[in-house]
Amino acid sequence: MSYALTISTYKAADGPHSGSAADEAGVVAAARDGDRAALETLLRQHYDRCYALCRRLLGDEEDALDAAQEAMIAIARGISTFDGRSAFSTWAYRVTTNAAFDELRRRRRRPVTDRWA
Repeated sequence: MSYALTISTYKAADGPHSGSAADEAGVVAAARDGDRAALETLLRQHYDRCYALCRRLLGDEEDALDAAQEAMIAIARGISTFDGRSAFSTWAYRVTTNAAFDELRRRRRRPVTDRWA
């Protein structure tokens, strides 16, 4: 299943807390039902916070970009499992935290090379 970002038919908000909770709940419901424009809206609204969390946990910009991208993929793939017991932002935060921890585990497995040798 491809989740290429396209022009959204939903009004793009300035961030995850823009608009009412009912508005976001409607967008989440549409995304869960397979509406790509709704999914794109959610991903765009939450990307900056996801990246900031990854940057804070990982400390490295490149690793944070990788982890944020993995988090967006995980959110897109897992949106149908979001059950609404928490706010979407809470669920997205947890998915992002898991992606950052996965990146930390990958980092530990990478061989350390001396760049200047």
